[in-house]
Formats: sequence, structure tokens, C-alpha cells
Amino acid sequence: MVLNKKAVVLALFAIQGCYSSAFANSPLHEKLIETAQFWEQRGKEDNAMDAWRKLLKIDPASPHALVAVGAYEARHGNADQAKQHLSKLREVNGSAAQIRTLEEAIKMGASGARTQIDDARRLAKQGDAEAAVESYRLLGDPSKLKGDAASEYYQTLAGTLKGYAEAKRGLEKLAKEQPGNTRYALAYAQVLTYREATRTEGMTQLEQLTAKPEVAKPARESWRQALSWMGLKTSNARYFRHYLDKYPDDKTIQDKLDNMGRQAKAEVREERRPAKPRIENPVIKGQTIGFKALDDNDVATAEKEFQTILKSHPKDPVGYGGMGLVKMRQEEFIESRKYLLKAMQLSSAKGKLNWKKAYDGAHYWASIEEARNAFEDGDSKKGIALLRQAIALDNKEPSGILQLADALQAENDMAGAEENFKRVFNEDKTNMRALDGLVGLYSLQKRVKDMEALSPYMLPRQLAILANSKAEELSEKAKKAEAAGDFATAQSALEDAILIKPEDAWLRMSLAKLYQKRNMPGQARALLDALTNVEKPDPEALYVSALLSEMQGLWWEGMMTLERVPANSRKTEMFTLQKRLWLKVQLDRIDILNKKGRTTEVKEILAAVDSTAANDPEFVGTVASLYIKLGDRERGFSMIRQLVQNTKQPTAGLLLQYASTLMQSNQEAELEAVMRKVAAMPKLSEDEILSFRQLQKALAMRYSERAREAGDFASAYTYIQPMLIETPDDNVLLLTLARIYSSAGDMDQAKDLYTKVLDTEPDNPEVLQGLVFAAINIKDFNGAEQHLDRLMHLQPDNPRYIALAGNVARAKGQNGKALGYFKKALALEQAQRPLAGKGADGLRLVETAAPANAVNDFKVNPFAVKEGQSQTQTPVAKPVPGPVLREVPQLGPQHVLPGLNPGAAGSISKPQAPSAPISTAPISNATIAPASPLNAATAAPTPALARVSAQPAALTPVVSSAGSVVTSQTNAVAPVKTYYASSPSTTYAANVQGQNTVSQSQTANAKRKATKDMQDVSPEEAALIREIESLNDLNRSEVTLGLSARARSGQSGLSQLKDVEMPIEAKLSTLGYGQFGLKIIPVVIDAGTLQLNDTNVAGQFAKNAILNERAKFSNTAFTAVAREQGLSSASKIEQVAKGVALNLSYELAEAGLKLDLGSSPINFPIRNVVGGVKWSTAVDGLNLSLELSRRSVTDSYLSYAGAKDSLFGLSWGGVTKNGARLDLSYDMEDGGLYGGLGAYSLQGTQVVKNTGFDFGGGAYWRVYKTKENVVTAGVAMNTMFYKKNLRYFTYGHGGYFSPQSYLAVNLPVEWSGRNGRLAYQLGAAIGIQHFREDSSQVYPLIAADQAGLELFAAANPLLNITTSYAGQSHTGLQYKLAGGLEYLLTPRFSVGGRFSVDNSGDFTDAAGIVYLRYTFEPRKTQVTFPPVVPKTYYQGN
Repeated sequence: MVLNKKAVVLALFAIQGCYSSAFANSPLHEKLIETAQFWEQRGKEDNAMDAWRKLLKIDPASPHALVAVGAYEARHGNADQAKQHLSKLREVNGSAAQIRTLEEAIKMGASGARTQIDDARRLAKQGDAEAAVESYRLLGDPSKLKGDAASEYYQTLAGTLKGYAEAKRGLEKLAKEQPGNTRYALAYAQVLTYREATRTEGMTQLEQLTAKPEVAKPARESWRQALSWMGLKTSNARYFRHYLDKYPDDKTIQDKLDNMGRQAKAEVREERRPAKPRIENPVIKGQTIGFKALDDNDVATAEKEFQTILKSHPKDPVGYGGMGLVKMRQEEFIESRKYLLKAMQLSSAKGKLNWKKAYDGAHYWASIEEARNAFEDGDSKKGIALLRQAIALDNKEPSGILQLADALQAENDMAGAEENFKRVFNEDKTNMRALDGLVGLYSLQKRVKDMEALSPYMLPRQLAILANSKAEELSEKAKKAEAAGDFATAQSALEDAILIKPEDAWLRMSLAKLYQKRNMPGQARALLDALTNVEKPDPEALYVSALLSEMQGLWWEGMMTLERVPANSRKTEMFTLQKRLWLKVQLDRIDILNKKGRTTEVKEILAAVDSTAANDPEFVGTVASLYIKLGDRERGFSMIRQLVQNTKQPTAGLLLQYASTLMQSNQEAELEAVMRKVAAMPKLSEDEILSFRQLQKALAMRYSERAREAGDFASAYTYIQPMLIETPDDNVLLLTLARIYSSAGDMDQAKDLYTKVLDTEPDNPEVLQGLVFAAINIKDFNGAEQHLDRLMHLQPDNPRYIALAGNVARAKGQNGKALGYFKKALALEQAQRPLAGKGADGLRLVETAAPANAVNDFKVNPFAVKEGQSQTQTPVAKPVPGPVLREVPQLGPQHVLPGLNPGAAGSISKPQAPSAPISTAPISNATIAPASPLNAATAAPTPALARVSAQPAALTPVVSSAGSVVTSQTNAVAPVKTYYASSPSTTYAANVQGQNTVSQSQTANAKRKATKDMQDVSPEEAALIREIESLNDLNRSEVTLGLSARARSGQSGLSQLKDVEMPIEAKLSTLGYGQFGLKIIPVVIDAGTLQLNDTNVAGQFAKNAILNERAKFSNTAFTAVAREQGLSSASKIEQVAKGVALNLSYELAEAGLKLDLGSSPINFPIRNVVGGVKWSTAVDGLNLSLELSRRSVTDSYLSYAGAKDSLFGLSWGGVTKNGARLDLSYDMEDGGLYGGLGAYSLQGTQVVKNTGFDFGGGAYWRVYKTKENVVTAGVAMNTMFYKKNLRYFTYGHGGYFSPQSYLAVNLPVEWSGRNGRLAYQLGAAIGIQHFREDSSQVYPLIAADQAGLELFAAANPLLNITTSYAGQSHTGLQYKLAGGLEYLLTPRFSVGGRFSVDNSGDFTDAAGIVYLRYTFEPRKTQVTFPPVVPKTYYQGN
């Protein structure tokens, strides 16, 4: 039995091991343990925890401390921390009992303090004495236990390997303290019978207890059991007779007594023989003493006797055999095998049989021990082979089989592990170790059905794992279904999950949110009520219920729910929610009472709210407004002004409250500034939007009336135009407009407004044109073609309609077809121009005044230009101060930053919705012009959105058009930008006076001079010429030469990076046949010098960790230690690489296809072939792209170029990212939505393989848009996940940022435009980023390297050697600033540059580039914007 117990211990060495360090025996170690136990004995749990935690700081591998602290965290509801300690306990090979104890504590959670003893009793009943004892100890010092708990503990302890003596003393003390308690006496007597030395004493006490009725039966059974343990010696016969005197009918005991009688007769016959003189033999005497000592478990005495025999009789087989048994008791099985083998060799043929069984057992366990040593040395192959050898020796012993299963699982051989776990489990369904292995394996593989098949044999803790797995599976199913819009499936899955885990409040909250979305608030409330409407609800459930109440607007109910949380269970977030709910309740009361005129009560409540919310920006604005509303204007105004001035970044709500007070005080100048600031904010709530619109409307009408009275009708209309567009049926606005018409003398229009009659005829060409332009704007090409077909049917030779067909074709990306339409339209225009300035049938192609039947098309200002009146001659009586006229941001979608990602630099501009110049009718200098007061036919160009990357983790992040921070590593391409050149031909439907800007006049004059016949060119012809030239520009071939520099923060020689590149790019474009490209990029990267004698950094590179620690310990230079090891004496490593990258590409824009193939810089230490293929398409505003690519990871010198180590001759790195990416977006006139996801495999030379996944998305909004400028803003979210953390620089790592989870949410804004020959772009983004990285081995590639480091660390515990990089979690501010310029020097030459600064991921990065571009065909159009910047190699292709 002893051997089997020892065997179980060794069989579990994978999870319990023989971990032991020199520190474990140090005085400090023992002192901390004594201190912790001292406080535990006195009930001072917090003080005890301080000592345990100090022990963990200096000895993180202490199993006792890990169990104690983990159980403490579990009892206090900190399950995550407890699980971390459990994970660490497994890593340091804590005993199986310790692991099970902590698992049970975590399972019980915060209720563990109340049920711990029940848990211990259950483990004892299961026969797991070791785990039961550990569970009892979690209650505190066992010596302090009283009553039944103490009795149960000591009885359980007596069944453990080393607990008998303590158990005997404890029960003896308990029995003496309560002599009348027969149960305690029985327990003590039973324990006495466990050992031969006290067995007779125990039987005597048991005999006495049979006279006690309450314990008579168990006493007799224990007495009878004790007799069965006694040998059949004649000297024991009296004990059997004594029992039979009392119980003569016990046949089993009687049979044993008869056997003793027969043995006694034989002894009598032997005694009748003549006695021979006996000579005492010292060898035999020593053997007798040795074996007797072994029987008494006195191993030290036995070892001493057998050693004496071997010294005096070195060839005595009994001496060797005895020592073999001693070593087996000492668990030194390898030594035991040697001794027993020697005993067999020295024994006779018959004598060998005496030692064969012991030798086989020792051989088995020695093989197990050798396997353990092999695993510790990192030789898993040898360890597995030894385990298989042991199993061959004894294929029935489960320990070796289970250990083999663990080893195979560690090697990721899940099938082999499962086979061996099943092998044991199928033989013994009660083997919890095998069942645990299968459950853990199936849980890891998410094989819920296989786990369910084991449920009849599971313990509660295993059933809990099954329940969690089922619930997680259903929860994930629900998330996917909800994301796909399948709410019914999501609801069904969550409901099933709750049936499995009905006590999970957050699971119920997920379903409640879904019910809310489906307009089922009652069902949502019932879900949480089921947990809270009980006698003692869980505090967490109450908190979740209060959150639901807030979501449903039930402030009071939520507050009352939180009141039920016990004071000692309230967390910070509960107090925060309680305050928020209380304030909302008070504000509701104020509102109700104020409406009833009960101002006295209102002021009392307001005073209470004021004292609570005086420093809370969320509510101070409301409080101040209420003071003003109640008549205390001075106090309210002072309060809100002071708060605004003292708040670094006031919220929109606060600013709107402040604006309201300014409006009341007629302080319009400051009011405009405040409203401008609010309008520029990226996201407003519904209430904030409503407040802004009300203020805007009041202010606009105030200024409109002033302008009308001054005779400036165009400005008067402009002031109210945005509101008319937003609410065309607003009677107040319509009456205001009618007054403007009346004052202007246009009574017909005024009358039409009064009657609001506007009938659009189905065949009205003006309406059809407007519908075509509107359809183009929203990318509804089918609709545009339908309306266009109707127009062409009406007038097939009208150049205006043919030009419209060109616009539709260009918007669809059919540039060759569009060019044909524009040329045909130009030819018809020139042929059909019988009258100067007239088009076909003598009609102007662009009318100079809006038609009367378009009076309700409020996007056109009918007063901006009157017949016979130039734009610059609109009479203005006096300057009129103007309001904020920007459109109010809408709730939800925001916009992106198009153009900041260099990934789109090479994109061919796609045709957009036709644009037209806006009116330049002068208004007051204080007036901010509204967003393009154009009709549907003259909307400004709208960039098309193609795709956006969602991964922010790479070497050089840039702000994508979504405003998210993306990097070149993702090869992200921002949403396809519109590079605005000349005005599209949609000027056919625009006001011709809008073209008369200075730059356009100069362009038109140049074209007139170039005309052979020098005839005047009509505006219609000029527009067509510009479109043709714009398309010809797409056929332009060019060469670009650039010089870029990039610098990344980091540690010299490791993560620091300086990158200088000179991209040389040539593009050959052929309209309709695609674009060919060649890139030659010389690259120089420099990570700095790695100083090997700097012990702070040397150990972080290659395989230098052990050498570095030796240098630190001996206070010797690293180079000296290296020389001692026969290695290079180099004191530094220069991390510099030079090379030339090459790339060939082909792009066929009309087919949406792009191919490229190239290489990483030639002459770098490690080179890779890179390239990709991308397909994209766009239908009705919906853009889809799919890309397969292989790109270099340029995060660091290691991942970019690969590193070489001169000491060990190592070469590793040069990582590539290989995978696929899908992007989807929807672009509308004023903004759009986008999203994307990608999956990748990351590989490098001698670098551990990794996988990554990213997804993200966002929305953007064009805040301000004219022909020359576009301002966009938005909101973006990006996430990414890597399987492994390989960010470090030791051998096997890749040196690239690879967090296990990353989330970034930011708010980007961008301004791009042009001024003459200058194109510019400026963007910024700010947000929050969070990432988490798991711990990582120092040497993840080769197990032997890692094992060697760990052995070195274990042998030198006081050095505190790092064997793994710690995980981390970081949340912080994310920012990005970027800008670019391009100046057209001549029609063929342009010069430009770009800069960017950001802190995405875990670094700060700055980059810049300057370039010179030469085009083979002279540019005939204006400079495009935003600037098209050549891409460096680190930015991908």
C-alpha cells in the first residue's frame, strides 16, 4: 500500500512535480510561513494574506502561498485572480491535492467561507484524503478546529501518508477534553488500530465502546476489522478468543482462530525436537532489525542497519535487497532499482524470486522518475519513450498511462492523450484523474457533446465545467446570430444557455438587451427579477438588474434595487450607478414640480442636487439652466460660465446649455463660437441634436429677418436654407420664406409657398436630370440609368443628356466608355451651337435662374443670382452678422478621415457625383456659408469608399480614412479617395456663374488661346473639355523619386528603429488596358548598437540570457563570460542593414483587379518574396474588396531584416504576414459605413509560427464640402487578436507587436483641399486603445533552450532570473497627426511631402517623406487633392 501511494505521487509529477529550490529552506521563507500561520491561528485573515503575498513576491512558485492567496481571492469574489493563482500552481507542479483544493475554492466562490467544510467532507467521502485535508486547512489553523469539525479533520488526516501522528495526538486530546463523547472516543480508538504498536490498545477501547448503544455497532465493526489486520501468530490467539467470547457466531473470526490452532500444533511438534544451541548471528540480527524498522516505517533505522550489513558483508543479497526497499520508501526509485538488481544478481535462482516483484516495482517507478527528469531537461521525446517503457512493464497501473496522456497533450498530440485517458477511464470509471483529463481535453477542444457523454460519472466541479462549456457555446452562437441580424436564433441560444446556468446574471443581461432590441421590455425585466426577487439575492445580480432599470429609464426602480445590496458588498461601480440614478430621479421631480408651478419645492430639491452635482459636468449645465429658468439668471449664468472656463474639454451638453444662456443675453458673437464648437464635435446625442437645432433655428431666423429688412434676400434665404432642407413642412420657416419672396417682389412664389403646391410632371427633363444626379450621389446606378434612358428617349441627340451618360459611366468606373460619351457630347455641342450661348433648340444648357416649379427644392438659393445680374452685384445694405450655419451632426454614424493612409496613394481617382460651383453671392463676413446650397444636380463630389484595414499593430501606423489607426503591416488600403481635379461635367446642371472663380477664369483663358480658330468657348464646352482632360489625366504615365525617413522609439539594438528609404516608382498607364508599375526602393534601417556589456539589454537578445545572468552575478563583463564559454569576445552588435526592394505591379481598374510581386530588400540578412492579388467591385454605393497577400512585417529590425548573433552563430527573423482580407463599405452622399476583417499566418526564419485575426469598422460624415475643400469626421473601431505574444528579441521571437487582444476606438477628423497649384491635407485622430499580452517564454522555439534556462533559474533562485516575459494589459490615449502637401511646379513637375506622428500600439512613431514627380504628359487640369504620396517599402503595396 505504501508503494502504491508513492506511485500515485510520482505518476502525477507533470502537475505536482518535485519542485524545490534553495529558497524553500531559507530562514526568510520559513519566517514568512510562520508569520502567515500565526495570523491565521488568530483569525486575522488580512494580516495572514500580507505574509503570504510577501512570500509570493520573493518565491512566486510557493505552492502553499499560491493555494492560500488563491483561496482568499476566491472567497472574496475575485475569481479572475484566483484562476491566475491556480494556473501558476499548475505551472510550478503543485500537488494534485493542492490543485483540487484551489479548484474547489474557486468553484464555491464568495460563498466558499460558508460551505468549505461541506466541500472537505465531500472530498473525504470520495476517498481523496489529501485534497480533503487541504480543504479543511482553508478554514484556518486546523489545530483551532473544535467539535465535530476537528474530529472529522483528524480522522481524514489519519488516512494520509504523513498525517497519522498528528491525527492521533489531535483525537487523543479531543477525547480527553470531552470524555463523555463516545463518538470522539470511537474515532480515537479506530485510529489506534491503524498501527501495530497501538492496535491492541485500540481494540481494548473498542471493546469497551461496544457497551455504549450509540456507538456499539461501529465499535464492533472496527474491533473486527482490527483483528483482520493482525497476523496469524499463535500469540494473537487470545485476542481472537476474547472477541469470540462476546460474539461466538462470527464464523470468519472463528476460522482464523482455527488456522492459528493448526499452526500452533506444528510449532509444538517443532519444539519437541532436541534443542540445538543457538548462536546469535549479527547479520541475521541486523536483517531482523532492518525489516522490523521498515514495518514500523522507521526508514532511518532500517537504512542504518542495511548499510552496516553491506559494509561487513558486501556480497550479502539481503543487505542489497533491504537497501532497495529503503530507497523505495524514500522514493529514490532509480537507486532502489540498482540495489534490488544487485540483490537478484547475488541471490540463488530460488532467491531471485524473493526480490523479483520488488525489483519490477522499482523498475517501473524508476522509469517514471527518469521520464520526469527527461521532461525537466526539455527532452520530451525521451520522456515519452520512457513512459511507454514503464507502461510495458505494468500496463495495469494507471499512473504511467495518465502521465503519458499528460505528456502527449503537452506535445499537442490530442488524439494520443485522449486515447490514454480513455484507456484508464474505461478500466475504472471512478478514476477522477482520468476523468479530469478527458474533461479538460474536451473543454479545450470545445467538444461539448463528448463531455456530455461523461456526465454520469462527473463530480460537481466537473459538471460545472460542462455547464460553463455549454453556456459559452450557446453564448457565442448568440453573438454571431445577433451580429448577423438573426435575433430569433440569438434569443433561442441565450434562452438555452440560461437553462444551463440560471444563476448567471450577466448571461441574463445579454438576453435582456436582446429583448430590449426586440421591444420586449417586460420579458427583459422578468429575466433579472427571477434572480433578485428572492430572500437573499446575489449582489452582482442586483447590480445587473439596476443597470437594466437604467437602460429602461426606470431611475427610481434601479435606485431601490441597489439599496438592497448589503453595505459590505457594494463596489465602486455600484456607488457610481447609484449616484447617477439618484440625480436622474431628482431632475425628473424638478421637471414635474416646475411644470406645476411649485417653485419652492423645486428650489429645495435643486439645492440638494446642487450640493451633489456641483462638480459633475454631466449635470451642472442642467442645474444652471434650471436656476435661470426659475429666475435666478445671475447665479445660473455664473455657474455655467465658470464651469465652461474651468473644464478642459466641455461636453456638447454643457456647451449647449451655455449657448442657451448666451442666446437669452443676445451675446451673439460668443454664441456663434460656442455653436461652431458643438457642430464640430464628432458625436452628439439625440437630445443634444434637438437642442442644437432649436438654437440654430432661432438664431437663423433672427439673422434672416435682419438680412431681409436690409434687402439682402440671398443671405436671408441662406440663413434659413438648412432648416428648410431639414424640415420642408415647417410652417414658421415657410412663412419666413414667403416674406422673403414677397419683399423681393416675387408674389407667385410667395403664393405657391402659402399653398404648398408643387406638382412634378413625369416627363419633366429638369426633374429627370435632378433624379439622375441624385441617383449618382447615392450610387444608385440602376436608378440613374432608368432616368437617363427616359431622357435619351425624349431627346436622343441632346449633348446635355449624352454628357449625363458619361457621368453615369464614369461613376461606375467605366472610364473608357465615359470618355467616348464626353467626346460625342462635345462634338454635338459644337455642331448645335447656332447662337452664341445657346444650346440645342435655342435653349441654354445651364439656366441662369431656378425654374418656378422647383420652388420647394430648397437646396437651390433662388435669390443668389437674378436674371441680368452678376454674382458680385447682389445689393447688400449693410454687413449682417451671421449665425452658425453648419448642418447639425446626426446621431450615430460619424465620418472617417479619407486620405491619410498612404495605402491609397496610388489609387486611380474614381468618378464621383457631378459637382457644380456654389453661388458666390456675397454675404456678411461673419456668416459661415452652409454646406453647399446646391440642388440635386449640383452636389459636390462624393468620395467612394472601397475598403479599410482594421489592424493597428504594425511598424508605422497611419490614420486610415476611417480615422482608425492602421499600419503598413496590414497592407491596408484606405477607402478609395476621390482625387479632385477639374469640375466634372455635371456643371451642365449647375449655375454657370459659379465657374467664374479666378483660377477657373485663368484656365478658361488659357484654353481659348489654345483654340485654333480662337473662337469663344461656351461654358458647356469648357465643362466637357475639363471632363475629357480629367479622364486623359488618368492615362498619365509618371516617375516619382522620393526620400523618406522614419524613427520609432525603443531600446537601442532591440526595438528602436530608424528607417531611411528612397522610393523610385514608375507607372505606365493605358486607358482601358490597365496600369503597369515598377518600384525600386533602396532601404537602410538602423536599430542602433546592442551593447553586450550592458546587462540590462544583453540578456534580451538571441540566447544570451544565461551568460548575461552569470555576468551580472559575478559582476564581470559579458564579454569575459563569453570568452570563458569559448564564444566570441565581441562587445557589441551593430544592427544595420542595407538593401534594395523590388516590386512589379499591374492594375486593371475597370475590372477591379490589382496584382503585384516583389522581394524584401535584397542584401538584408533574411530575404522574402512578397506580393499580393486584390479584387474589388462597387455596386450602388456598396464596395467590396478581397485581398490575398504576403507582406513583410516591418515592426522592428528583427522582423524586418532578420538578425544575426555572432556569439552563437544564430540567424532568425524576417517575418512575413500571409493571409486574406475582406472589406465592405457603403458610401452615401454625406458619409458612409465600412468594415473589414482579415486572417493571417505570420512566419519567419527560426521564428515560432503565429496566427492573427483582425476586424474593425466605423462610420464617417462629410462635415463640410465644397469643390475645393472637404472636411470629414467620424468614429472608428479596430480590433486584432494574435495567438502568441512574440514581441521580444530572444531566439524564436519575431520582434513584432502581437497582442492577444487589441481594441482601439478613436474619433478622426481631416481637412483636405487645394488652393491654386497647391494641394494639401491635414488630419488628426484621438481615441482610446487597450491591449492585452499574455506571458511568453524567453525561448519559445526550442524546448531545450527554455528548459535549460528554467533549470539554471531553479538552481539559482536568489538571482530572480526571468524565465518568461510577463504578460501585460494597457489602456491609454491614442493619437495621430498627419499632413501632406503637393505643389505643381510646372505641368510636368510637382513636388510634395508628407509627415505623420502617432503612438498606436506600444510605441511612438514619426515619419516623413519628400518627393519629386515627373509626368510624361503635361497636366492640363488643376492639381488633384488630397496629395498622392509615393509609398515606401515599410508601408506595403
